[in-house]
Amino acid sequence: MGTKPPMIINEVLALLQHIHHYVDEDDILETIKSFKKQEINDARWLLYETLDKVKQIPSRRRDSTLNIIQDITTLMKETDPKDMPDFVVKDVFKLMPITFDHFDLTKVLNDMESMKNNLSELQSKMKESNNTISDLRAEVVQLRSAVSVSKSPDTSNVNEERKAESAATSTESAVASVSPVEPESAASHSAAASTTTAVQEQARASTSTSFRAYADVAAAVESVSSQKKKVGQAKRDQANQTSSKKDTNNTLTANVANAEVAPASQSVSSPKKKVVQPKQDQVSQMSSKKDTCDNDGFIKVEKKKKKKPVYRNQCGTLPTEPDMVLRPATPTTQLYVSRLHHSTKVEDLVEYIKWQTHWTLRVERLESRYKMNYKSFVVRVPSDSLDTFLKEEFWPKGVVYRRFRGRLRDTSQRETTPLLRVH
Repeated sequence: MGTKPPMIINEVLALLQHIHHYVDEDDILETIKSFKKQEINDARWLLYETLDKVKQIPSRRRDSTLNIIQDITTLMKETDPKDMPDFVVKDVFKLMPITFDHFDLTKVLNDMESMKNNLSELQSKMKESNNTISDLRAEVVQLRSAVSVSKSPDTSNVNEERKAESAATSTESAVASVSPVEPESAASHSAAASTTTAVQEQARASTSTSFRAYADVAAAVESVSSQKKKVGQAKRDQANQTSSKKDTNNTLTANVANAEVAPASQSVSSPKKKVVQPKQDQVSQMSSKKDTCDNDGFIKVEKKKKKKPVYRNQCGTLPTEPDMVLRPATPTTQLYVSRLHHSTKVEDLVEYIKWQTHWTLRVERLESRYKMNYKSFVVRVPSDSLDTFLKEEFWPKGVVYRRFRGRLRDTSQRETTPLLRVH
C-alpha cells in the first residue's frame, strides 16, 4: 500500500484540479483572471516540483498566461490521480464563483444532442443483436432435435444398410480400376459413375423423410471419401508401374530401331556396315539407375567434384641451398613501431634489430601531418618470425608496436635503408 499524497495549500492548483475536466481552456482563462500572473507561474513551479519533474518545465514567457495554464492542465491529465496530491484552498475569497457565464451553453447542448443520438443508435444495435441471438438459439434447438432423432434404432438400421451398399460399390469400383485389362481412364470413369449413382440414390431416398436425410448424407460422404482414397491409391500404383515400364521399353525400342535401320542402310549404301548393338555402358547405366532408385521412383543426385583450375598457383618442394642460382623471396609483414625518441634515426633501429636477431631488415620512417615529439617507423619483418617481433620482451619499455595497417606513400623521397637481403 502506497502512502497517501500530502495536502498542499494553493488556490490556483485547487481550482484547476476540479474544473480542468469539464471546462474549456478559454473558460478556464476567464476563471483564473482573479489571480496574478506571478501566482499562476508559482503554481506551475509548485506542481512540477511536487511531482519531481522540474527538469521538464517548458520555457515560457512570463506574460504567456494561457501557455502556463496549458502546461498545468496537461500535466494534471497525464499524471495518475493516485500520484497527484490534493490541493486545498485557504483563502476562499480569492476564488471567483463559477456560473453559467463561464460555460458555452451552445456547446453543452450540442454535446447532449450527440449523446442522445449515440444512445438511440446503441439501443437499436442491442435490439438487432438480441434478435440474432434468439435466431441462433432456435437453430441450435433444431439441430439438437435432429441429432437425437438420428440416433433412433430405425435410422441406425438405415445407416448400416447404406454403409453396406456403399462398401460393396466401393470394392467393385476399386477392383475395376486396378484390373490390368481396363485402361486408367475407364477405371476412373467407372468409379466416378458408381459414386454418383450411389449419391443420387441416397439423395432420392433422403427427400422422402426429413429424419432420414441426416443419416443418408453422412453415409454418402463416408462412401465417397473411401472410394476417392482407393481410386487415388490405385492410380499412384499404376503410375509407378507404367513409369518403370516406359524406361525399359524406351531403351528396348531404341536398340531395336538401331538394329533394324542398320541392315537397310547396309543393303542400300555399302555392304560393309555392321549391325549396331547396344553398348555395355548404356546397359550398365540403366542397371545402376534402377539400383539407385528408391521406393517412390526418385533417383538420388550425387554432387560431382569440381575440377581444379588449370591456372592455379603451385609451390615447389625442392630444398634450397646457399649456392643455388634461384632463391625464393622471403615473405615479409609490415610492423609499426612508434613512440621512439625524436632523435632516433633509421640506422639506430636497424642496428637494434640486428643486435637482437642478427638480421638486417628494411626500415622506413613515417612522417606525421602534425608535429609530434616522437618518431614512428615501419619495419619489414619476415612472416615466419613475426611472433618473435610481437613479444613484449623484444622492445624497450614505452615503445608501441603492432602490425601496420594502411598503405605507405612513395618511398623515393623518404629516409629509408638500402634494400638488403634477410640473412
